[in-house]
Amino acid sequence: MLDVSFLREFKDATEAKWREKAIDRKIYGFQFQKGTHRNPGLTEEAIREYESALRAQSPDDLRSILRAMNGTDLPTLNVYGFSGEPIANRSASIATPSKSTS
Repeated sequence: MLDVSFLREFKDATEAKWREKAIDRKIYGFQFQKGTHRNPGLTEEAIREYESALRAQSPDDLRSILRAMNGTDLPTLNVYGFSGEPIANRSASIATPSKSTS
């Protein structure tokens, strides 16, 4: 099972990074916003309710994580990149089925 002190260290380290790190527009995909904090963990009762709704029991490590933290206070932002190819051509090449040569 994950150690509580490790999870506390992990939470503190990620929040420290998020205090200073701004969104990097050169990196595409989901990124944490500057100033993001982790939400407090769940109670045992809340974890049991969650598992009951899923009709599944969580592994011990996941339960440890959920007790220590539960998501973040700010949503992640999805940074979309631009490949240099015009959008019309890009979507057409994805959506157009290839023609067979019969």
